[in-house]
Amino acid sequence: MKTQDQPLHRFDGTIAWSGLPVEAQFAIGAIALEIAQAWKIQHAAVTGGAVPKVIERAADAADALLIDQLMDVVAGYLPAQAQLSPDRKTLRIPSLLGGVCRRCGGSQNDACQPHSCAWVAEDLCSECATAEEWPRHG
Repeated sequence: MKTQDQPLHRFDGTIAWSGLPVEAQFAIGAIALEIAQAWKIQHAAVTGGAVPKVIERAADAADALLIDQLMDVVAGYLPAQAQLSPDRKTLRIPSLLGGVCRRCGGSQNDACQPHSCAWVAEDLCSECATAEEWPRHG
């Protein structure tokens, strides 16, 4: 399960957002709201809401289109170095995800062993930690 033992660098959307020009913020914000609406429709359709098929189909098409548009707008305004780790090869992980294991990539939302995995350190889960890495108490 162990894949790496390097720190995982984070992408802080708040910092990136504050550095964008106003026109980029408007463009990105508008697309994000449109995506949220498409996802709301898709969620309602999946969870048994009364969503007409024509609206569900349109939401599916909007989802694909809008994600592409968002990626294009972000790429046009956000410098690549803001998205890359210091090695200039690895993409940063979104900071809002919370804790992520530096070895398996598991998070508090995606544990590798849902009922037995725990955090041994800020960035290391119990499934990946060696005996020496477990905290010593006492």
